[in-house]
Amino acid sequence: MFALFFEVMRINIWRIVTTGLVRRIRATRWQSVFWALCAWTVYGLASGVISHFMASTYSKPLTWTRAVIPECAYAYIAALFSLAATRLADRFRMEPPKWFRNVSVHALATVVFALTTYLIWQGSMYLIGMHDLPPNLTAELRALVWGLSDGGPLYWVIIFVHNAGYYYKRYEISAAKAADLNAQLAQAQLQSLKMQLHPHFLFNALHSISELIHADPGAAERMVIGLSQLLRSSLANSSTLEVPLERELEMTRLYLNIEKMRFDERLLVNIQVAKETESALVPNFILQPLVENSIKHGISHRPGIGSVSVEAVRNGGSLVITIRDNGAGFDTEKRPIVEGVGLTTTRARLQNLYGAAQSFHFVRRPGGTEAVIRLPFRNADRGAEHNEHVASANS
Repeated sequence: MFALFFEVMRINIWRIVTTGLVRRIRATRWQSVFWALCAWTVYGLASGVISHFMASTYSKPLTWTRAVIPECAYAYIAALFSLAATRLADRFRMEPPKWFRNVSVHALATVVFALTTYLIWQGSMYLIGMHDLPPNLTAELRALVWGLSDGGPLYWVIIFVHNAGYYYKRYEISAAKAADLNAQLAQAQLQSLKMQLHPHFLFNALHSISELIHADPGAAERMVIGLSQLLRSSLANSSTLEVPLERELEMTRLYLNIEKMRFDERLLVNIQVAKETESALVPNFILQPLVENSIKHGISHRPGIGSVSVEAVRNGGSLVITIRDNGAGFDTEKRPIVEGVGLTTTRARLQNLYGAAQSFHFVRRPGGTEAVIRLPFRNADRGAEHNEHVASANS
């Protein structure tokens, strides 16, 4: 039991090793030695107490000194030989394909451990005058059997606890590696999905510019300048998975400025964002595909003035973003939405980043359509913590 307490301390050290905290390892190593000595001391004291009370029922009861000192001495000698036992446990692990051979080695080691510990303890107690040597060979053999019955189970407890720590360590390392691989895979998927948006948007923007080159060269030139600003800003954050909503809105405004050049007075833009949501983290480049969808499938098919609004509010622990237009709308029964590259990628990115904690759907309203995104509300200063656990969110 006390050896188990010592092994828990060793498991804690292994956990620190897997996290790579070298300084803490050095500090904890000395702590583990201290706690190991404490554990074996408690073991010796407990054994001494038991021996004292058991001897009190005999004709010659033991004093506390003669009960505790020998038991503590035995515990310290066993602790010393437990180092060799753990080395054997590492070299001859009881698992296939050499299971029978390794068990045989430990069976022999059990006898050696028990008898060696007992003989050294007996000699030490004789030298300090705590015990007398057995008067004859029969008594000595009886004492050796007692030593074997006491040290043998102790050896197997040490082996069992050490192996439990080894397999727990191996499990933690495997789990850490799996988490790292999942995080790398998720990040690669997210980067791949996000990079699909750039050429998709670029081709659409160039198409709009080509339409204005002959009709309004000045507007086409301003659109090219706006496009260069947008792409420069986008590429500056191309390796970032999440950005504050305020920064994402800056990107969205650059895009809407380009579209306003195209539609002129036909496009009205309204952005209403609660102050507390400006620092909330959102996927990088998440709003542009939705705003583009509103303009392409809503405003462009509507005669007269069209409007696009972006709203963001906090609802409990969630951030709710709504992109609304007053376009042609849709009928889910007669004309369901067919999601193209932009919407498909948006949905996949949200799923990879937040799993079941997010939702993304469309709502038909009188005279328009709403795209509603619900995300976990997190401030920008907590974003690094979330990105380290992307794999957990995906499971």
